[in-house]
Amino acid sequence: MTSLIRAYTPEDLEACAVLYAAVFNAEPWLDEWDIPTAAAYLADVTQTPGFIGYVATTTTTTATTPCSDCRDSRIDGIILGNRRHWWRGDIAFIQEMCVASQLQGQGIGSQLLEAFRLDAQSQGIRNISLLTERHYAAASFYRRHGFKEAKNTRLLYRFISRPERRDDHDR
Repeated sequence: MTSLIRAYTPEDLEACAVLYAAVFNAEPWLDEWDIPTAAAYLADVTQTPGFIGYVATTTTTTATTPCSDCRDSRIDGIILGNRRHWWRGDIAFIQEMCVASQLQGQGIGSQLLEAFRLDAQSQGIRNISLLTERHYAAASFYRRHGFKEAKNTRLLYRFISRPERRDDHDR
């Protein structure tokens, strides 16, 4: 089994939506994604100007059946974001990142993050930003990779109609 980090392509959308729903519908997030909604959401992210995205694929190869086209491989991780213009210099913003639950802790997330960082750096971007849940393992992962928590920033939200399900922001 070989892991490969490569640039996201539009053909990856459906597989990324399946992975995204599986990861975020599980602990600790317990979201309620269906595949069509996840695909629509990820399409919004990937069609944003300045898009930067990578996928981690896993293939099984043998000496007689090398992987000449890994697009048929299973997608085990994604990192999706975009370049944002800012007065102090452009920022690479990570909109979404996830790795299949059973493969977390094996370095795939670190490889995805490094590919994203190198891409941003090659574009002259000097800063990467993201939002994540404060008390989940993801926050520790990002801190281990040099991210710091902003001291003066708060995420604010307001419902414009009451949701039919639990309020995810109050967890």
